[in-house]
Amino acid sequence: AEHDATVLVAEDDEHVATLVCEMLRELGYKSRRGATATEILRMLEESGPFDLVLSDMIMPGKMNGLELAQEIVRREPGLPVVLMTGYSDAAVSVRTKGFPLLVKPYTIESLGQVLYHALRSTHRHAQSGSL
Repeated sequence: AEHDATVLVAEDDEHVATLVCEMLRELGYKSRRGATATEILRMLEESGPFDLVLSDMIMPGKMNGLELAQEIVRREPGLPVVLMTGYSDAAVSVRTKGFPLLVKPYTIESLGQVLYHALRSTHRHAQSGSL
């Protein structure tokens, strides 16, 4: 795989998660998945390191995707977070928070583009050297 990055997918819908992980694999990424914010934060602590977190906006439990993203940035400032939503009105509020956003349904091309830019925009890519 050209990137060999590992993406942590926060998605509670089994069907959607399967599709997303399938697209990630085709794009050359490894992926792990959690269904709730609590599970995702635990995986970040115990099963990392991850290169990027891809989170749905609407999550079961106390914390939504945006709150999860903000918590991840607080804990790991260099870790890029990409949000996805099926609701275009939610999209507007997210853009102001500065997280990249994918509006579902999205194509594998747009997923690839967003991840590529998100991974390159953090300070980590400087270490890898190769493009």
